[in-house]
Amino acid sequence: MSKTLRAPTAHAALALTLALIAGGAHAQVAGTYAGTTSDGLSIEITLVNSETDGLVFTGSSTQWNETCKTGDVKFAWWGIGAYLPVTAKKLSSEYKGQSLYQTLTMKFDVSGTTVTGTVKAGEATYVDVNSSIKQTEPCNSGLVTYTATLQSPLMAARHHGMPAGSVQAFTR
Repeated sequence: MSKTLRAPTAHAALALTLALIAGGAHAQVAGTYAGTTSDGLSIEITLVNSETDGLVFTGSSTQWNETCKTGDVKFAWWGIGAYLPVTAKKLSSEYKGQSLYQTLTMKFDVSGTTVTGTVKAGEATYVDVNSSIKQTEPCNSGLVTYTATLQSPLMAARHHGMPAGSVQAFTR
């Protein structure tokens, strides 16, 4: 004997499905997301499972080309460590250091296996490292876009780290 869903039950199921599609649930997966920037360079983003905060953005490694005040174009590559809980499909990170400034936006697709966004960075670099006068100049990336896809899920990984909201840079 088969049963037919009554209209109220079918409507409730449809409403639940639409709520999930609209963003009521996020499907991001812990792991490393690797991709390419609009400069044609590399970007990696890492999400891990935290015992206390659930899914957490723990950092990125980003390459970009930057234009300096003198007009020189230089290659830059920085890694930013972070501890930012992921609470929605969109997330942004900002790092302000003595010699580096970087903003990173992330927007995950419905499956949670692709992330797109923007990077904007600036740093002080030496005009001429071989000169006895160590003069620096500001260099900026402008707004760089990227797309990255999940490469290696970290299903069992657990992170016991910095306080929520912490961000730090590590050397290139």
